[in-house]
Amino acid sequence: MQDTSYDPPPMPDDDTLLSLRAAADQLGVHYMTAYRYLRLGTLPAKKVKGVWQVRMGDLRAVAGREQPRPGPGGIRWGPYRSQLRDRLTSGDEPGAWSVIERARVSGASPEDIHLQLIAPVLRVIGDAWNVGDLDIAAEHRATGVAQRLIGRLGPSFARRGRKRGTVVIGGASGDHHSIPLAILGDILRGRGLFVVDLGANTPPDSFLQSAREHDDVIAVAIGVGCDQSIEPARRAAGLLHEQIPGIHVFVGGPAVTSERAARAIGADEYGATAVDVADRCNELAGS
Repeated sequence: MQDTSYDPPPMPDDDTLLSLRAAADQLGVHYMTAYRYLRLGTLPAKKVKGVWQVRMGDLRAVAGREQPRPGPGGIRWGPYRSQLRDRLTSGDEPGAWSVIERARVSGASPEDIHLQLIAPVLRVIGDAWNVGDLDIAAEHRATGVAQRLIGRLGPSFARRGRKRGTVVIGGASGDHHSIPLAILGDILRGRGLFVVDLGANTPPDSFLQSAREHDDVIAVAIGVGCDQSIEPARRAAGLLHEQIPGIHVFVGGPAVTSERAARAIGADEYGATAVDVADRCNELAGS
């Protein structure tokens, strides 16, 4: 009888060297993900004749760690948020960016970074300042660093090809919060839309002027961050409807807590979250 037994090849020992691409294949990740591991020090490697090489033992150590999976509920955001809060309030931009890079390595998308990491951490920092647990200097340091981080993430949202329409966004007069607008702008760009970001504290006439300058405007989104911004937002919405029939006006923000409140200001659409606004604009672009 023929011997059909099979002896598997011996396992490579810990000192066996693999190319970075082979290491990526072993880990089941893209080459660039393995390169991020290398840059962050998660995966030790050395250059041999100009080529990155990884020890099998180091690769096994990385593969054996619990790696958070991408997707809903897959990433444990708590540690990342805690680390980012500390880096932001201390003004440590390189350290804060390192936290973001580690989250990206774990599978977080740029949109996840905005909505599940930066925005929640800034809310925590703002709440701490409001109750006196954080001084104004730390709050300002955190805001400054966060703005620069968002700027660095911006190119990750760019999509090639022709834009599917234009969305004008801005904070109504009296609303001095620009970060929510920057996040909304990035998410809209990620949907393939062109964005005109007027920034915070925008006069009503500026919304109208900017909307008139583009012949493919899908919508105008007005942020209302405080009660003092409600009346200017109402004037902006009224001007837009009067001068540009058929325009879609979104109103949202901390001072607008329901669709009913948004419509009372003159909105056609209520933007409860940045994703809601982006998804609805995406629908309008396709209609």
